[in-house]
Amino acid sequence: MINSILEEFNEVKIFSTCSKDLMQGGIRLDASFYRNKFFSNIFAKTKNVLLEEYCESIFNPPIFKREFQISESGGCRYLASSEIISLVPDQIYISKNQANALNLKVKKGWILITGFGTIGSVRIVDKLIDGFAVANNVTRLILKDAECRVGFIATYLSSPIGSSLLNERASGSVVKFIEAPQIAKIPIPIIDDDKLYMINAKYLSAANCREEAFNLLKEAEKMVYLVNGLVEIQNKGTLTFDDEHEIEFSIINSKEIIQSHDQSSEFRLDASYYNPMIKLVLKNLRSCKSNLKPLSDLSEEVFMCERFARKYVDKENGIPFLSGKNITQIRPVDLKNVSKTETSKLNELRLKKGWILITRSGTIGRICLVWSNFEGWCATEDIIRLIPDCDMIDGGYLLAFISSMYGNEQILRYRHGSVVEHITPKQIQNIFIPIPFSGSQKLIGDKVRAAYNKRAEAIRLEDEAQEILMKELGLNTI
Repeated sequence: MINSILEEFNEVKIFSTCSKDLMQGGIRLDASFYRNKFFSNIFAKTKNVLLEEYCESIFNPPIFKREFQISESGGCRYLASSEIISLVPDQIYISKNQANALNLKVKKGWILITGFGTIGSVRIVDKLIDGFAVANNVTRLILKDAECRVGFIATYLSSPIGSSLLNERASGSVVKFIEAPQIAKIPIPIIDDDKLYMINAKYLSAANCREEAFNLLKEAEKMVYLVNGLVEIQNKGTLTFDDEHEIEFSIINSKEIIQSHDQSSEFRLDASYYNPMIKLVLKNLRSCKSNLKPLSDLSEEVFMCERFARKYVDKENGIPFLSGKNITQIRPVDLKNVSKTETSKLNELRLKKGWILITRSGTIGRICLVWSNFEGWCATEDIIRLIPDCDMIDGGYLLAFISSMYGNEQILRYRHGSVVEHITPKQIQNIFIPIPFSGSQKLIGDKVRAAYNKRAEAIRLEDEAQEILMKELGLNTI
């Protein structure tokens, strides 16, 4: 009776465990660590083995101070834990010597698990990130018989059960973290071989779909350069004052500040607005073989929604709500749901097929097409909505151009703010877009749309793998 009253009025979750569990659980005194007993009871009829029994190795590299590089020359692509599940991660480089000396590079077929802040984001190392250096707070799993089991293990660890076990074994009062020794002790259920192979195959097929999606987007970008007569720009770094390459500089004529050359210019005194890369981008665009038009002439509307009160509810009673980081993730994580009944102007907040989303604050210029993914969802006001005018331009082509360096550099040119940087819808409308023959636009646009269909297919395959797993364990949801 007392337990039920506490749970109803104070939302205190109560369960019982014995002293034996305390002694075998690393002598932890935080109650959440022992809640995994609840999951053990749910699938008590299924035999389990510890994750470490399936692994050749489970490890985290040592803590290190990152030695960033300006460009790929002498550097190795680096992934922070927040970038693990991004389809197109930020291009950051650290020293090759550091990556090799500290065993930071990951290999195809390994499983990566984030263990700091957001716990339990899972990704199999694919061709897209093979050989990248990865942050030390991401645990590496190297499996025995990986081809037969890697998709199953990844499915289980990213399932509601696996995710809960990872989070409950994490330590820390403010920022939670978990590392290899705790992950190694996660129990893995032993299931029927046929079901295991089905789960494994579906998860690996999902990974293949994402590789195909990435390749289609890269092909679309190359076609943008080809049909417009643009050269692909390589960021070769900038001039710096110091040996650590932290203070960049460039020299400009005062006329560039005082005189406006076109409608896209602003009277700005911040150095980043005049960086050499944007000057090269604009020079190449003005000499390309396609006509240029400002985005304002090619869009029905470019806008951001008003701030609104968010009443978060459970999945059944809400609509998924996207943050800026979600739009480039291979599968959105940490999604919240806003109330269907207590959100004002709900229909105005919903995203529609064919819109282009652009992040406008913090990490600026992340871009996504609403296509077989977020239709009908809501999104933060920190995402700009771009509605292409389909009579003037193909929406897929427009996304391919804006995602390229020629589009991205124009967007970043306008960023402003001393602590958190921002851009505005009005500034976005000033960027220049080359307009090639409509047939070329459609060819490029079709590749972009095919890529987003592949991304949707990957999520569908993962969902099917999860469904098979949960049914095999006798569960629906937790």
